[in-house]
Amino acid sequence: MANQQPLDDVLQSTVDSLRNKQAAIKEECRAQVARLERMIQVLLEGDDSSAQVPAASSNKVPPVRPGQFNGMEKFAALFEYLRERSGLGPIHVSKIRKDLLAGGVTLSESVRRGMSRAKSEEATLLTTAHNHSEVLGRDKKTRTIWLKSAARH
Repeated sequence: MANQQPLDDVLQSTVDSLRNKQAAIKEECRAQVARLERMIQVLLEGDDSSAQVPAASSNKVPPVRPGQFNGMEKFAALFEYLRERSGLGPIHVSKIRKDLLAGGVTLSESVRRGMSRAKSEEATLLTTAHNHSEVLGRDKKTRTIWLKSAARH
C-alpha cells in the first residue's frame, strides 16, 4: 500500500474538488440571474427603439418562449427565429432584439461606444445579418432583417 495517498490528502483533494464544483455552480447561477435581469429589462423598456417598429413587422410575429434560445450562439438563434417566421417578411431589428433576449440569447457582452445598450445590440444584429448575407437579408435604412428564400427549408 505504498502508492496509496494518506487520508488527509484524499480528504483535501475531495474538498478541493467540491469547492471547484461549488464555484462553477455559483458562476452559472450568476450568469442565469444576469440573463433574467436582461430579459426583465428588455420587457420593461417602454420608450426605447421599440416605439419605432413599423406596424407591418410587429403584427403576427409568433411569441418567443422564455429560454427558447438558451445556449445558442447569436447567429444560430437569429437564423432559427427568422426561420420560424419566414412567411412574415422583414422584421424590425428592435423586435428581433427583444425576442432573442427574452429567449435567452446574449447579444453582446459590451456596449458600443456612443450607443445605448439597445442600439448597440441592434447594430450587432445588423452586423450579424451582414456577416451571413448568403442566408440573411438586411436593410439598414428600415432596420429590418429577413431570411432569404433559399435558406427557409
